[in-house]
Order: sequence, then C-alpha cells, then structure tokens
Amino acid sequence: MLDESWSDSLHQRFVALWQRSLSSAAGSANDVLEILQDCYTEAHRRYHGIGHIQSCLEQHDLAVRGMQEPDEVELAIWFHDAVHRPGSAGNEAESASLFRRLAGGRDAARIDRVCQMILDTTHDHPPISNDGNYMVDIDLTSLGQPWARFSSDSALIRAEQPEIPDAAYAIALQRFLQALIGRPSIYRSSLFRMLYEHSARANIERVLGPVHTN
Repeated sequence: MLDESWSDSLHQRFVALWQRSLSSAAGSANDVLEILQDCYTEAHRRYHGIGHIQSCLEQHDLAVRGMQEPDEVELAIWFHDAVHRPGSAGNEAESASLFRRLAGGRDAARIDRVCQMILDTTHDHPPISNDGNYMVDIDLTSLGQPWARFSSDSALIRAEQPEIPDAAYAIALQRFLQALIGRPSIYRSSLFRMLYEHSARANIERVLGPVHTN
C-alpha cells in the first residue's frame, strides 16, 4: 500500500469533489482533507490508510458509468474508514457521523445516502441501493487480487490488531470469510463479479482450506 500523505492529484480530486458535491458544507475542503489525513495516518494503520483510499478510488473509476450518483459513492469512499479503532464494532457508524458533521446539513438527502453507504461497509447487511452495491464491492476488491497482493493485504490487516490473540483472530476471520463465500456471489455488481469473483473465491478457499469450503 502507498504513502503517508495525499498526493497533489488526490488533494485536488478531493477538493473538487467536496466543492461540487457540498458547496454549502460546514467545513472547507482543505480543512476536511486535513482531518482525513490525520485519521488515515494514525500510527496503528497498516492497511486502512491512504493507500486503501487510493485503491478504492481506482476501483471507483472503473465502475463509474454504472453508478447513479458517482460523487456520493466517492464521498463514501473517502470517509468509510475515517474512524478505525481496532476491534470496535462502531467504526462505520462513527465514520458516518464524522462525515455528517463535516458536511453540514443543507443537502440532507445526499448526506443521508452517503452515510448509508458508509454503514454498508460493515458488510453485515445487503445494501439498499445500486450505488451501495458498488461501494461494498469496491471495499472488497482486495479479496480478488493476485495471491501475493491478497496475502500482503491480509498481513497488514492482521498487523492493525496485535492485541487480539491469534486464535481469536483466526476464528473471527474464518466467520467473515465463510459468510462471504456462502453468498451466491461475493460481489453484488456484474462488473466486479466479472473482474474479481473467481479470484476472490480462490483466495478465500486457499485460506479456509477444504474442510471449511466444502
């Protein structure tokens, strides 16, 4: 994964997004980006940092034509891991709350839709919108990367939670992966099924082994 600061291109991309999407927002684009940078460069982050956001944006750009409101999906990408406390079940809710506070309140419907997509990345319920499907698919594209990248990402995610014993972590990971592989398809959009379904299933089966996947 990448860097510890926003590149010029990412900086410009966020500023343009914020200004056209939330021109009446409570926080200026540069101030908001500074807050996000503080979040995504926290010392404990190994996977859920700026590199993850950049990777998600690259996936967003592949799928943009199928989205109803691409800017709303992109806002959800920038904020979906803003709060990341290892082991907490409330990260997504707190990330959504942070977005809501920084966005102000004039475009309430848009803010609600973005917050819902952030909450969708808990991956514990089906998204309620087409754009929500894209959001959760984007967040899961690391599962479909080549094995070396998948393994590296998995190790980085594990490194973010050193206080959790290996046995407990393995059980939680097994439950999460089994829930994913138990779906008719891991990915909810046709594009991401085409791009990553086969490789994601192969990676998960390799982790779980035949006892857990048959």
